[in-house]
Amino acid sequence: MRLRNEIIVDGKLHELHISKETVHIIEKRMNELGNAVDVDRVYVFTFDWEDKVFSNILEWCAQGVESHIDDLQQFPISEYPYWTDRLVKKQWIQYEDTSKMPRSAFREREVLVAQGITSIMIAPVVVNDIMIGFVGFDHNQSVRIWHDQEKKFLDTFKYEIENLLEKGLKED
Repeated sequence: MRLRNEIIVDGKLHELHISKETVHIIEKRMNELGNAVDVDRVYVFTFDWEDKVFSNILEWCAQGVESHIDDLQQFPISEYPYWTDRLVKKQWIQYEDTSKMPRSAFREREVLVAQGITSIMIAPVVVNDIMIGFVGFDHNQSVRIWHDQEKKFLDTFKYEIENLLEKGLKED
């Protein structure tokens, strides 16, 4: 498996890539985070700005929680403007109760409901000042209040992913 994306730097298209070994490290970190924070899923999505889609590329699920990584591929960016607009502005998206998301987020809410997600917290992944994806936590069992410690865990994970992707860009 190869984590990939493309980014334009100084007018040139560069491929971001991470080795299989690094993907293994990320997956191990996701397992540690998921257990420490007691969430149902930890994941990484990337945006493909050329094809105008985003996809789930890495996912950790708690024991007994169904994986949805295969269902979350090639989503047209234009059909999910609520999240995309916020992420491009480098804003976090957080809902303790996904049923209370605004009407303008109906497409995003449909995807969450289909997965049984009741609470969500996601953070944009930014490399060279360009939003290239997001990382997040899901909770399915009940409405969940996200605390500062959980936000710090997700922020640290986001920072780790950004550093790995930036390193991959420099190696290209």
